[in-house]
Amino acid sequence: MEKTERIRMIVPEFQWDDIGAWSSLDRLHAADVQGNRSIGETLLLESEGTTCFSDAGLVCAFGVKDLLIVQHEGVTLVADKAHTARLKELVKKVQANSKWKNYL
Repeated sequence: MEKTERIRMIVPEFQWDDIGAWSSLDRLHAADVQGNRSIGETLLLESEGTTCFSDAGLVCAFGVKDLLIVQHEGVTLVADKAHTARLKELVKKVQANSKWKNYL
């Protein structure tokens, strides 16, 4: 690439977001009055600051605060948002158990 004279660059007109992080859901989806974000079939009652995602069935949460709740292909994750940066630790534990590997 250093020596080529036939290169072009396009400057994109969009903002970058690390969609590999669960926190990106909070940036991409509008919050309700209580600061909750619901994606898919979800019901949040008396909850605050919670992000709930479901692509497989209904997920209900009642009286929770600052959680990430994900239901995806038969796996449910419930985590305090303060700990989502450490989810790799949880994945390693699942990988270490042979009966759970098919969930990854």
